[in-house]
Amino acid sequence: MDWKTVGNAATASGWRSHVADAVEGPAHRSRVPVTGDQVRAVLGLAFLAISVSYLVRVARRVVRA
Repeated sequence: MDWKTVGNAATASGWRSHVADAVEGPAHRSRVPVTGDQVRAVLGLAFLAISVSYLVRVARRVVRA
């Protein structure tokens, strides 16, 4: 499994999909040489990182309590 697959899975449905759709178009049409899949993958990885950091913070609070 590569990073694009993981990132795209994180933006597969729900509000994250709508955000990725909204960003993918303008970013893909810019002068930066990226594909739509790469934009979605990077957004998905960012959402995944935020989720993991939240889970780690909650787990730390539970352990300390």
